[in-house]
Amino acid sequence: MAEQYDDVVRKGYTLLWYIQNFNVDADILLQRDKVITFFNPFGVHLLEKNSNWLLSITVYKNKDFLEFDLGRNESDDTPVDIELSLLSPEGSSLLTKQITSSSQSVFEFKEFAEKDDVFVKRKQEFLNNDTLTLRCRIWPAGKETDRSDLCVAQSELFQESECFFLTVENFSSLKAGEKRSFDIDSKFDILPPMEISLSLSDEGDDVRIEFFAESEEIELRTEEEKVTIVTYWKLSVIDTIGGVVDEKNWCMPIILESNATNEINDIIPLTEKSKLKAKKDIYLSEDTLILKCFLSIPNITKIVYDSHISEVLTEDVQQLTSQDTQDVQQSPTRTTKGVRRSRTGSSRKEKNSPSEEMTSLYEHLFLVDTNLVVEDTCIAVHKVVLRSRSSVFKDMLQNMSEDSCSNITLPDLDIVTARKLIKFMYTDIVEDLTPDNATHLYLVADKYKLLDLKNHCSEFLKNNFTLHNVCDVLIFSDKHGDDDLKISAQDYILSKGKEIIRLDVWQIFRESHQNLALEVMESMYLEDSEKNGLN
Repeated sequence: MAEQYDDVVRKGYTLLWYIQNFNVDADILLQRDKVITFFNPFGVHLLEKNSNWLLSITVYKNKDFLEFDLGRNESDDTPVDIELSLLSPEGSSLLTKQITSSSQSVFEFKEFAEKDDVFVKRKQEFLNNDTLTLRCRIWPAGKETDRSDLCVAQSELFQESECFFLTVENFSSLKAGEKRSFDIDSKFDILPPMEISLSLSDEGDDVRIEFFAESEEIELRTEEEKVTIVTYWKLSVIDTIGGVVDEKNWCMPIILESNATNEINDIIPLTEKSKLKAKKDIYLSEDTLILKCFLSIPNITKIVYDSHISEVLTEDVQQLTSQDTQDVQQSPTRTTKGVRRSRTGSSRKEKNSPSEEMTSLYEHLFLVDTNLVVEDTCIAVHKVVLRSRSSVFKDMLQNMSEDSCSNITLPDLDIVTARKLIKFMYTDIVEDLTPDNATHLYLVADKYKLLDLKNHCSEFLKNNFTLHNVCDVLIFSDKHGDDDLKISAQDYILSKGKEIIRLDVWQIFRESHQNLALEVMESMYLEDSEKNGLN
């Protein structure tokens, strides 16, 4: 459960930031020589005043700590109390630091968390499902506010990369001080126009790479704001059979500002002309030097914000992240004023029926706290959804230990069926149904006590009877005791009468399921008798 402290019911502003894949990408980032910073901009309303804030996380290779910085508009000097915490999946604080009664515009949390704790020793606590959960709370210092606001943000770290080749023809004719330039049209729209040049040193032997970029003015939230894009380059000299002759790696930060342009220049030594000419048959086929360029950007997806939550007490916010939530009534629901937890249930839809907000929850994966493991694939889901939609899943979760609740293995499902099952639990939608997979999904729904899904599959089968599949559906419904589906299949056969009994499928059905066939024939006889009696 969430921790107890004096400020638990104090009204103010709360930001919850969930960063997925933080562990995976941090492993990559920490191999770099430079600093990596990720930003989350957000707005705060305190004491009838709005201000823009920016929260950043910085990862250094050569430092033992993660560092956090929180900044706001310089024009806003309202004294505030700040609390920054890293949370467990249950919403309890693993690490908390506070700054009180400060009017400054930048709040620094240096040496906030040890990297070794976050990524190694306490990885299961800090990075459950490879997700870092950060909470920032802000209050007006020495004053009370009559509202509590919550913003939930979710983002995902990943690495984007591209590879391209440059060819320098007539390389032997390159003279000291001469430069061959190439315009780089990167696939990354955020990067400014760039240029890579190859040149010789004044001594005439050292082959160098010169990087140039001129960042353009961009529109940011504030004039003071800057955005730093850290690019990583690997440049290789390639021989005639694809082998690497020489290779250089370097990091190039590109700074974008609201009202300024910046020129970036860097010169990197690559190889020697004499070395290449000594084996020109291998290194300089037709006197052409081939350079392989690999560009990567550790990136963060566009931050997805759930609606602003107004008038929600902090204790309610904590329940949104609690693993002990037992009913869908306690899950986030969206109103015209924002996302809020239903208190009276008056706005709830019929029990066990997901709302539009559940669809949003499914699409954006806010607050996921467990995985369903199917065919070695982990599918992130919410325990509250599993519990509220399926009594079978509810029993499974209650019978599992806290440590094992991070993964639920379903050995009886294939991945396609599992995804259909999960999507239906959130959205009441099933896509790409066919008569074949509808019967399979029907059985899965029956096993996990998802009556709505079972009925959905049954209705689909009823609406998709054909002369060639109705006998199979009749056999299926009889085997699984679905009288309603069975009667519908029989009625369809009766409506087709002589048309169906002339088909081979009927003959096979009659021989393999004599009792069922007899039931149908008796119904046909009685129907004909009634018609004749009426005539």
